Amino acid sequence: MMTGEGKTLVIPGGIDRASVDGLADLLADALGRPAPVGAVPFVAPVLLFGRLAALAGLADGGESLGEPGPILLHESQMIEMLRALRVGADLRADLRVGVESAKDALSRLDFSLTDDSGVVVMRGQTGVQRLFDAGADFASPVRYPRSRMGKISHEVSLRGITAAHLVTYSALTGDRNPIHANARAAARLGLAAPVVPGMILAGLAEFVLPPSCDAYRIGLMRIRFVAPLFQDQRFHIRSLVSEGRPDRLRQILTTEADHLICVADLHLKPR
Repeated sequence: MMTGEGKTLVIPGGIDRASVDGLADLLADALGRPAPVGAVPFVAPVLLFGRLAALAGLADGGESLGEPGPILLHESQMIEMLRALRVGADLRADLRVGVESAKDALSRLDFSLTDDSGVVVMRGQTGVQRLFDAGADFASPVRYPRSRMGKISHEVSLRGITAAHLVTYSALTGDRNPIHANARAAARLGLAAPVVPGMILAGLAEFVLPPSCDAYRIGLMRIRFVAPLFQDQRFHIRSLVSEGRPDRLRQILTTEADHLICVADLHLKPR
């Protein structure tokens, strides 16, 4: 593993209100409920994806979703919100890219966001696998039945993320990864349908916190993606609160067939 040099992007105006509202509406619609008025989703910095991807060198090739190009598969995500993100505030993004030289595959992106007062408001780390060729070797689905999860405090069943959701996500974030919105790109890898972006799944976590967590907000999220969730595929999000620790929560996302999609560990902070 070698680490590329750091890069910095100044973002005047940061994240605009219309985009924030669009992201909140997308997540709420996926859940079949109205978005909270004025909500700023925990994952709102994903709205900067297009600009940050270009800066990090992730946006090369495949400008049209129908064209072959590098395909990024989300493997892990860490987000720590140190301070409330102010909509419309100038931001500075600092990035460092880790590259696996043997395969020329991006393996890690470390980033932080600093607001116009010079305070770091958020930091995080994204892990991805970068694929160039068809015939990717995907692991067999892992069955993780409800009975293995222990005491579940809250459960939500969702009808699936639709094509319209994926188109809206791409427009809001500038994410041109073809695997998310193009059936041909997915088929090139032997996948049955477009793959739901990991950040949509991460964003849903905040909207399905158990009622016992109403006094808390997410301060830190660590999420591990095990298998892709496909467009229109029904799924469940089950929450487990740690015994004696209402500020620690695990969310497990599975398909209707109990195949594990991802596991998110959340550290909560008082509102």
